[in-house]
This record gives sequence, C-alpha cells and structure tokens, in this order.
Amino acid sequence: MIHLYYGNGKGKTTAVCGLAVRFAAHVQAGRADSGAQVIFAQFLKGGVSGEVDSLRALGVRVVRQEKRYPFTFQMNQDEKTACAAEQARIFAAAAPKLPVAVPSLLVLDEIIDALETGMLERAPVELFLRAQGPESALEIALTGHSAPDWLREYAAYITEFKKIRHPFDNGVKARAGIEF
Repeated sequence: MIHLYYGNGKGKTTAVCGLAVRFAAHVQAGRADSGAQVIFAQFLKGGVSGEVDSLRALGVRVVRQEKRYPFTFQMNQDEKTACAAEQARIFAAAAPKLPVAVPSLLVLDEIIDALETGMLERAPVELFLRAQGPESALEIALTGHSAPDWLREYAAYITEFKKIRHPFDNGVKARAGIEF
C-alpha cells in the first residue's frame, strides 16, 4: 500500500521515521518475514540529520545525498544539474527493480518536492508506483509539501500536515534534534 504524508506542517519526516522504526523493530525481533527490509531514501536532504544514524543502527538501509545543496530556488544551473543527477541516483538505488517477495517498507522522504521542483523526473516514479498494484508486498511512504492528484490516485493512506504556528516564522533557525 502507498502512504502519502504531505503539507506545510512539521512532522512528515518524523512520521515516516516512526513507521521505519516500527517496521525495523519487527524485522530485528524476527516478527517479520525472512528477507523483509526497510529502505529509507531522502531526497533534497544532505548533511547532518539526527535520524540517519539511528535508522542505520536499526538495520535500515538509508539512501541519501552526502552533499548539502542550497534550496532549489537558490541554486545556479550547475548545482541544479548536479542535484538532479543525485536525486535520480537516490531513486534508482532505493526503488526495487523486481517485485518484493516479502512485506517490506520503502520510505521516499521529500520525493514529492524533488518531483515538484523538477529535480526528479515523474515518469520513472509513476511507472514504479503503478507497477506495485494492490497485491504488492511493498509498503511505500512518500512525503512532501503537496499532494498532486496523480499521486493521490495511488495512495491508500493520505495524511495532511497543516502548519498553524512555527518558530521559523519568527526568525528561529532550524534546531538540531528538533527540525533535523
């Protein structure tokens, strides 16, 4: 099944991290089918992020860019080209090439924003999602700021995060352990 977590509120990555932790705990405890795995792919995120080491310690395969790029609207053309290539690499490394045989979890954190900013092409993502079907053993969780209609049609779960208030609005910068 496909999970869609979107909106301008805080907590989308936190929610999918919780899902990954829960699934990984079942894998580690032997309560999941043999061969089950959790893959956590982060798009448009590089540098230090608190969840990465913890997820890896739980046996989650984390796929992300190592370089930190500016926000897409701040990038020059060379940075956009390099970043787009990096997003395509992340998707290719994370998305299984064959049907998954045992229940597993694939998190595609901020993939919607990578698609919406043109840093990732829609066609391979849509082809991958369409290929999963209702009988797929793969749970897929996607996050981002929007929920385009074409993604909604695939989703079994749709959750919107709505910002009411955020310290950033008052000039407070992102804080380690809270926002990253």
